[in-house]
Amino acid sequence: MSADGKVTLGPFEIEAEYVRTHFGGITRVARGFAQSVLSNEISSGTEPLESTIDFELAGLADTKQGYWLDLRYRFFPDFLRDTFLAWKFDNPQFILTTRWEQVWLDGLVTQAGFSDGVLHLLTRENRFVNRLTLGFSYRPVPLVVFQTAFERTWTNKGKSLSSVTNSFPPGPLENIQNAFLFGVAFGF
Repeated sequence: MSADGKVTLGPFEIEAEYVRTHFGGITRVARGFAQSVLSNEISSGTEPLESTIDFELAGLADTKQGYWLDLRYRFFPDFLRDTFLAWKFDNPQFILTTRWEQVWLDGLVTQAGFSDGVLHLLTRENRFVNRLTLGFSYRPVPLVVFQTAFERTWTNKGKSLSSVTNSFPPGPLENIQNAFLFGVAFGF
């Protein structure tokens, strides 16, 4: 289930999206996986070389839901119209952006253990991820943007972001991460 929308009020824009997914039968999937691979790891090779492949069920959760909300303000001051920032451009813009995101992962599989085709351990927990982004962009033309932003992401206290995000690898108990982002995008 999902819903999204966008509203423009003069130089202000509000855009949002909500998504909810439910995946039933995770225990059944884990049992089927255990029967298929028989063991958490497979080793092969001959002395002195040996290869080990470790299997895991990562990112599975009974329910995943979340939303994001973007607030944008588009402007370009008149005193900059005679500068290089407006040089021969019809409608250059600066854009201030605030983005708030929240995600809840209910029944997230944190550990699955199996051997000889039998599932003997399935541990789950409820987690959340919050993110706040403050950004500034310059668009000389609609298909070119230069942007910078500060982003703060956090999750449950005492838990690592590494199991719930794909951002820069946090430490084992790092539940807060700050980032400065810089980017350029071109369209055609």
